[in-house]
Amino acid sequence: MFLFKGKFDDHREFFHSEWGKLAEENERPAIFDEEGLAGLAGLPKLPQPPLPEIDEAQTAHANAVLQEARGRVAELGQEQDLTLDDCYGILAQVETEMKARDEVARSR
Repeated sequence: MFLFKGKFDDHREFFHSEWGKLAEENERPAIFDEEGLAGLAGLPKLPQPPLPEIDEAQTAHANAVLQEARGRVAELGQEQDLTLDDCYGILAQVETEMKARDEVARSR
């Protein structure tokens, strides 16, 4: 998972303008319609489109929370049936615990 710096509205505008231009310029759908997969297979690989600036610290934190929550869901899921709400609750609990740990570590 990646978290970007800035505001969601800015991200939406970025993707709309940058990736929208790429979609308009993309000839691959027409090539696929005319030549099928064989036509696409002969095309060169395209460069990755640009992304907004990634917030490295927030991305690392979110991925750590997600990984811990997935582990807990997997463990608890073997013992009981979990609902989606249960999974969201586990995620929220992990987030709260990790924030508390981070605050304690920063205060030392």
